[in-house]
Amino acid sequence: MYPNPQIIPNQSPPNFNPGGNYLAPYPTNPGQIYPPNPYQNPIQNPQGPQPNFSEQKPKKTGNTNYLYIFIVLALVFFSSGVGYFVYENRGGFSDQLLKINTEGLDSSRKLVTIETNSKTLDTKNLSFGLETQVGKFDNDPNKPAINPALYRTFTGQEFTNFYNNFEYLEVKPITVKPAIRSLPEADTVIQTLAETRGYKLRSEATESRLIFVDGKRLQPEAQQSWLQLKTAAAKDKIELTLTSGYRSLIDQKNLFNTDFNLDPSKDPEIVARSQDAKINDTLKNTAIPGYSRHHSGYTIDLGCGNKNQKIFSQSECYEWLSKFNYLNAKRFGFIPSYPSGSSNQGPDPEAWEYVWVGEKNLRS
Repeated sequence: MYPNPQIIPNQSPPNFNPGGNYLAPYPTNPGQIYPPNPYQNPIQNPQGPQPNFSEQKPKKTGNTNYLYIFIVLALVFFSSGVGYFVYENRGGFSDQLLKINTEGLDSSRKLVTIETNSKTLDTKNLSFGLETQVGKFDNDPNKPAINPALYRTFTGQEFTNFYNNFEYLEVKPITVKPAIRSLPEADTVIQTLAETRGYKLRSEATESRLIFVDGKRLQPEAQQSWLQLKTAAAKDKIELTLTSGYRSLIDQKNLFNTDFNLDPSKDPEIVARSQDAKINDTLKNTAIPGYSRHHSGYTIDLGCGNKNQKIFSQSECYEWLSKFNYLNAKRFGFIPSYPSGSSNQGPDPEAWEYVWVGEKNLRS
């Protein structure tokens, strides 16, 4: 009933079929076969030697799985905010790449260089969540480094209102008005005049949280942004310097009294309101203790090289910071503390003072 298998001594077991299959020794169904014979002589099977199933390993599909994972990650990557913007594309795309947005990338995904047809752009200072200048692509100083539309536009009064409504997390409010002079009645007069000008009680930093940078103390967020701002300015040959950071209540009291320059023995004249003009003149430039934005540790005063700070508004540093509605300040999280065009804000406009509020809070 079954074909007579050709047995090859020491190679082929019984029930061997020349076609390359084992016949069931006691089949329940005629023609039942086993898997191909691993001992088959290649001469007797034109199909060649059969594999040894006891040694055969499952086929690997890892590469295919990796391909699927790569495709999914690529789709997530390109849908998570990575992009670029082009501004006034004169002379080709490669000359006018203005911004690279790293939002959506973790801190390890740092861009290092971008090669275009005509130049390589340095982006080594990019960090997570921070949109920063990646190069100066045109010698025209009237062109912004990045698209101004990325950030909100403010009037002077809107800058002031924005800050007055901004809440920091790492500060504590000052609720008790600090002493200024030897007579409490004199303090009341000075504080009333200050509040009439728009000064407000502010918040104070926890000093243990502050970090020294360039000889001053700042909150960590402001410290990091200041260093990035200074680096970006230096690339454009602008020499920004840090002239003041955090001030304690005692520091501000001493600063006010130094600028006020009135002997304590004359404090009764303050109470008698005969020194109002002198007090107001001092308040134009100097806050009283408890009312200074420097108490927070998020406020900086800037200098320009070795120039006198009083003429900061006429310097190339101020021009670089303030053009395009303070674009270069905003892209590092700073806004002018006391801008022109704002009323009842305390001191007169101070071109050199900036407050950190966070770059993300300034985006359009």
